[in-house]
Amino acid sequence: MDDDLKNFPYEKFPYGGVIKEVPVWEMVVKSVIYGIITISSLFGNVLIIVIVMKNKTMKTVTNYYIVNLAVADLMVTLTCTWVTLVDNLTEGWILGAFFCKLNTFTKVLSLVASVLSLTQIAYDRFFGIVFALRARMTERRASISLVIIWIFSIIVALPVLIYRQLKSREWLDHTERWCDDDWPVEEEVVGNFTRTTMPLRTAYFVSVSVVLYFIPMVVMSLAYGVIILKLKTTHIPGEIMDKRDEQQAKTKRKIIIMLITILAVFCVCWLPCQVMLLYTELRGNRSKLEDWYYHFEFAAYTMAYSNSVLNPIIYAGFNENFKQGLSNIWRRLSGDPGRRLTHVYNTYSETTYTAVYGAWSMECKFEYGGVCAATGSATGSGCICKFLLEVLQDVTSAPTIIESLSAHIIVSFTGWFYNCTVLIEIHSVLTSTAAKGCWNQ
Repeated sequence: MDDDLKNFPYEKFPYGGVIKEVPVWEMVVKSVIYGIITISSLFGNVLIIVIVMKNKTMKTVTNYYIVNLAVADLMVTLTCTWVTLVDNLTEGWILGAFFCKLNTFTKVLSLVASVLSLTQIAYDRFFGIVFALRARMTERRASISLVIIWIFSIIVALPVLIYRQLKSREWLDHTERWCDDDWPVEEEVVGNFTRTTMPLRTAYFVSVSVVLYFIPMVVMSLAYGVIILKLKTTHIPGEIMDKRDEQQAKTKRKIIIMLITILAVFCVCWLPCQVMLLYTELRGNRSKLEDWYYHFEFAAYTMAYSNSVLNPIIYAGFNENFKQGLSNIWRRLSGDPGRRLTHVYNTYSETTYTAVYGAWSMECKFEYGGVCAATGSATGSGCICKFLLEVLQDVTSAPTIIESLSAHIIVSFTGWFYNCTVLIEIHSVLTSTAAKGCWNQ
């Protein structure tokens, strides 16, 4: 606003603007869309967190970053989605000074954390696949990097928390309220008017857009391109069984599809917001935004918030572990926990290990007396053999990308015992050191 108008006696004049009136059909359509986004995001991201935290097999370095991404997506959903909807459907800003500051601060905070989490995942996968022998990421280092991500995100978002203000103007017949930035201004004389500009705000938002979107997009594109090339050209040494070779090829295809999907969804969902941000900061005439801009703004935010819905679908859709975790949770909620082991005697296990590029396999032979119990099941000789699968410490601490985990059970009856032969396959994209055994519960 021009300095010459700061002392204008607005209270003596009627409001000359247009009061926003939103048609009922538009309110219904937008509310339904945002309702679907909110519910889907809450359900999907909470489910991702629960699956990882409740399953020992899921507690890997990569999954910790996925959980961090889910937390950031939940922040966007809980503090930004509904605020954008209310602001779009109502006249002026009606949510007060607290949400004026919190909304934008949380939006920047969570988006920075999301982008850094995605970048860290790409970084870990790049060095884990392309330079497998140099990979040194551990759970402790992953935890430290997560703390650094949130500290850095808070620092980046602090200027918004400081300079975002609720502004108002009292007219004779109307109170005008809006949420806007109040950065340090510089004055520029244009004709008979003095125009104020905020160069620090422009520098801040342009820098955020470049650092948090365009640079990560280029870096992840290059990293994933090299990863895909590496996976396509890698030769698996040794003689491999046809079934394992087929499974390995299937795992490779899933990895490639997932990586392309992650990058494509991130770029598509956030591109409109970056275009909108750069337009508002770099346009020549800053006095008034065009009418089309507000429609574009709502559509851009809708696409951005949709990313919070799509992320769980991407990770769960291409990862067998998430599917199995979802199945376990559904079974518990439906009241079918499975039979528990009441008595076990004369138990032992024999483990053999074979290391090949891209897969771990263990054969564990369990003998159970009388009753068999576990989380997975297979039927044979009238017995349902169920077992609690526990991933090796070597697996959970290794810098790997576990893409799928499967267990095959063969049950037979010999004398007084049920013999359960268990084949456990953990498909990754690294060559690991030898396993040290397996446990039975």
